[in-house]
Amino acid sequence: MRSELPASKRLRDPGGRMERRIADINDLAIAEADRLFHRPQGRRPDDHPGLSELGL
Repeated sequence: MRSELPASKRLRDPGGRMERRIADINDLAIAEADRLFHRPQGRRPDDHPGLSELGL
């Protein structure tokens, strides 16, 4: 069976079971008060930590 996620987004345990799945879902609007980051829309700046580094 082939996974729909690229290898970089699949994290499996030694037995081959998925431990964590990261999904990129952008179909719901986020209220301004609920936003954690306030930067221009678009690609994350290279010097900004990723979600894993921020504990999210």
